Amino acid sequence: MKAHNNNYRNKLTDQLVKEVASDNALDITYNKFPKSAVTSELKELGLLKWQSEWDSSNKGALTKSFFQK
Repeated sequence: MKAHNNNYRNKLTDQLVKEVASDNALDITYNKFPKSAVTSELKELGLLKWQSEWDSSNKGALTKSFFQK
């Protein structure tokens, strides 16, 4: 297209590009996590919860003497 020829789409595109450029668009960070990171986090949280319940339980005294954690 010659210049913009008063084309609405071209004007809109230019306007959007200018807005993105002025809004610090480079501050966007990658916010997805790998499955392995999520799995590890869930496993750790599960173990912490289990340990908390194990510590607060009144049952299994003999077993606790062998397996404290």
